[in-house]
This record gives sequence, C-alpha cells and structure tokens, in this order.
Amino acid sequence: MLDGQHLPINPLDTRKCSSGFCTSATDVRPQVVLVPPKKVIPIIFIPGIMGSNLRMTADRQALLKKKNNIAWRVDSTSENAHFMALNAADRQKQLDPDKTSVDTFDSGHSETGNPKETTFERNKAVNLSSIDMWHVSNAPLVLLLPDPPGVTPRKTHQHRALERGWGEVLYDSYGELLQLMEKQLNDAFCELNEPSIWWKKNVLDISPQSWGAAPENQLKPIRADELKSALTECWFPVHAMGYNWLQSNRASGSATANRIRALIKKYADAKFDCRKVILITHSMGGLVARAAMHSSIGKIEDLVLGAVHSVMPALGAAITYKRMRCGFEGGPANIPKRVLGYDGHEVTAVLSNSPGGLELLPTKNYGNSWLKIVFDNTTLLSLPQKNNPITEIYKIQNKWYQLFNPEWINPAKLQNSQISRTFEYIDLAEKFHKTISNYYHKNSYAIYGSDKERLTWGEVVWQFDQDVSSLNSENFAVSSDSENGKIKFEPINVLHIPKFNFHNISILSPSAHLVPPKEQGDETVPIRSANNQDKFCKAIFRQKGYEHQDSLKYQSSVSATFYSIIRIIQEMNWSKT
Repeated sequence: MLDGQHLPINPLDTRKCSSGFCTSATDVRPQVVLVPPKKVIPIIFIPGIMGSNLRMTADRQALLKKKNNIAWRVDSTSENAHFMALNAADRQKQLDPDKTSVDTFDSGHSETGNPKETTFERNKAVNLSSIDMWHVSNAPLVLLLPDPPGVTPRKTHQHRALERGWGEVLYDSYGELLQLMEKQLNDAFCELNEPSIWWKKNVLDISPQSWGAAPENQLKPIRADELKSALTECWFPVHAMGYNWLQSNRASGSATANRIRALIKKYADAKFDCRKVILITHSMGGLVARAAMHSSIGKIEDLVLGAVHSVMPALGAAITYKRMRCGFEGGPANIPKRVLGYDGHEVTAVLSNSPGGLELLPTKNYGNSWLKIVFDNTTLLSLPQKNNPITEIYKIQNKWYQLFNPEWINPAKLQNSQISRTFEYIDLAEKFHKTISNYYHKNSYAIYGSDKERLTWGEVVWQFDQDVSSLNSENFAVSSDSENGKIKFEPINVLHIPKFNFHNISILSPSAHLVPPKEQGDETVPIRSANNQDKFCKAIFRQKGYEHQDSLKYQSSVSATFYSIIRIIQEMNWSKT
C-alpha cells in the first residue's frame, strides 16, 4: 500500500474531514482513513541546559552585525564555527537572557532575522527522512503523516514535527528519542495484534533490574497484556518544549506551564478528551518541570499524570564551579569545548549573567567540603563548613579560589552587568532551590548515571605543588591563571615566617592545579546529587555506560524511560471526572 493512499484526519482539525481519490474501476486497492482515538495523553519532552535553540532580538542582532538572529543552535555547523570564533564579550552579547527567546516554529511564521532564510531551512536538522523505516506492516504514524496530495498548503512530515516543537531542541541529542516515542507509543500493536519487535526486544518481560532499577523498588516486568491495556483507545502525541535556559528555571517553569495549559486546551477545542500530560525531562529540564508543577510557581500538578527525569542535577553539580573557573572539558582541539567555552572567562561571561546557569551550582543540600585546597594528603581548607556555599564560596571576594572574577563578568561592558547583579542571581537561585527542594510529582521516576568509568567532579580540589601548610595559602596573590586549571602565585619571602621549614630556600613560588574528577556519575552530575531523588521518586534507575548529554541515546536509559511511561499511563483513571 502506498503512502499516498493513507488518508489521515488532521487530529487538530475540528472539522474532522478527510480526503479521498477517484480511481479507475480496475484499481481495487483500499483507501484507508486513519482516525485517532478520542482520548489523548500528550508526551512533553523538556531538554537540558543548552538543549533549547535560542534566537535574539533584532536590536541585538544589529549590534552583533549577524546575518541571522540565531543566538544558540548547536545543530548548525555554520553557527558552531561562528560561535567558536567569538571572544568573551561577544559571547556575553549573543547569550544575553534579556535579549533572547526560544527559537519556536510558530506554525511556520517565525522570524529568522534573515530574509533569505525560511523557517524550514532554519530547522533542517529535524530530518525525518528515515520515517519510512518506522512503518511496520504498512502502518504509518498517524500524527506525522503529510497532508494528502491536493491539499493547499500541504504540510509535510517535517512540518508536522516542527509544529510539535521538535525544532526547538537539540535534535542531534534528542531526535532519536522523539521519533522512537512517537512510533512505539502509537504503533505498538501493528503486527497482527502482537507487540512490535522493538517492545519485545527492549521492554516486555524484561526485569527492570537489568536497566539498573534499585532492588528496593521491587519493580516487576511489564507484560504484553499490560502494554495493550495501557496503550489501547488512547494516543500519545509527542511534543518538545524548549525554554530559555539563560533565564531562571522559575521563569521557565511558569512559561512551560502556560504552554502545557494551552496545549491541553487546543486538544480539548478539537473535541478530544485530553486531561493530563506526561513529562519526560533531561538534565536541567527536570528543574523546569518541577517548577512548572509546583503549587507556588507553574501550578499544573493536576494536569500532569507523571514525570520521568533523566540525569537531573537534583542538588546542583560542582562541575559548574569548575567550568566557570577552568572552562569546559576536553583538549584545545575539542569542538564542544571551543563552542561551550574554552576558558574560564568565556564561560563566566555567559553563566555569571545567566540566572538559569547559576541554578546549577551546588545547593545548600549538596553538603559540606566539596571545595578543597590540599597538599599531598593534607587538606589545607575545606568549604563549605556550615552547609552554606552562598556565603562561604559564591559571594566571597579577594580570595584566589573565589568563584567569580569581577573582570570576567562583563567583558562586553553592558549596562547593569556587574558582580552585584550576579550576587542577586545567586540569592534568587537559593530561593528557587529552597522552594522546590522537597517537591516532586507523586508519579516521578528517576534515571541517572552511577558509573565508576564516567567520573565527574563531586568535589573540586586544588592541589598545591609545594608544602604551604605553614602559610595562609587562601590569601596568596595570583601571578597568572591559565583559566584551564593551573594557577601560579606571587613569590613569597619565607625567611621570616615562623615555623616554616624553608631548608635554605628564601623565596617560595607555589602553584596549584585542578585535580581530575574522582566521583562516579555521568561525567557531569555526581552521584551525591542524583541520589537525592531516591527518597522522592516511585522508582529509580542507577545506570552505567553513558555520558551525560547523550544519555537518552542508550538502550538502558531508553528502556527505563519507556518502562516508566507505561507505569505512569497505568495510573490514568478515565472514569474520574
């Protein structure tokens, strides 16, 4: 059966019309009208930090003399090359929370800032050319089908996907999962009323412990009859909702909540029974989702059936401090490092002016002693000591290990961008984390890395190369900072320092370097932060084998996600008004 003979009803067309074809009497092939069920549970994907595409205002585009208004789009090779060439000042201008917004599709009418570029060209990374491979027994995806021939204007597969927000997110990281959820949640029983091969291979009758499920959760495998019961008489359109990750997660949570309310209304206006959504999050997207649901922020808990959080930095991550002082990981030729920030001043120029980025710093609940100064096996200083990193680390000044170098904060010399405003953002971050610290949806599932081969900075350690234990090392004056983890200090005359064993050395020239990561995790979120979810979630999956950004590309993570989705769907009570 040819694709052109599948005649879908546009699910959001309140007229509920379909088209047909007049053919010759000898053409006896059936024309199939695909009618989606009345019941709808949208799946909403919320990406991590830097996982949402951003565009800038017209005035900022003019200031930067850019040909387009792209502020952040990692899927674009040309934009990556452009971004790698930016200095810290232009990075600050381009990634300004007050001059950026989500690069939405807006039904094809988005401004691109370039009259020669269409919105489809802007979103060419959303490649659905493999859609034919999703067909099993000639049963295509209902929601992403193109309009029948003759419809004007005719919407393509890509157009349908972009209307669902798929172009708002980093498609290279998330596109496979979006496609897989769209296919397997809406076409699970396409083979003679049997579960698809994919479900049999990856989820059904498999012990969740094989994906790292905690034994104490006592999770049972999903049976074929459970799967059929969960997915029957309902369809699950997959949407992606980006957010401006430069702004606070509180603001992003409120904005996402409003989008979800509007989406539910859109389905309801089309005469579908749509009462709740399911949230799938990655990394910082989990904080956004929790804010969206919280009773004092987004207030949509009653519209959410459940949430699946992948690699969420529940209590923040010490690597945020590391990156603001030493840049992103990787060598000089590492492209992601060059794009995201090679040196400390490049990262600081963006994150110190970003409320959302600062909310990834370790919270008060992260614990004490995660920032250390050592020589050999002797700890010279350990902070925080009173579970307050805000006053003990983030706001300290005139110490060589301080988080914020005032000279790095505002290289663009923009108005109101100074350390006092950054400290205000730190205070807001503290209030935000206090608000959501003990809040999770009652149907929450957590998936995260706990891998000894994927070490991360659970604590940040500065190692001295000389014994300075008899000196007040925290007050040393910096001679040079590589901004990649190596600091040299001004020479110190130790001849007249009591108790200092100088062994005929009168001048000491100490230096310190950043110690490599030692805590298991996913190379970004340490286990001490991820573990905090255990006491709030219905089930947790501690996994191995993947790096943070690409976690949702791995079979164990994907299987755990689909398992969690089915268990959440089983909580839906359609008879309850």
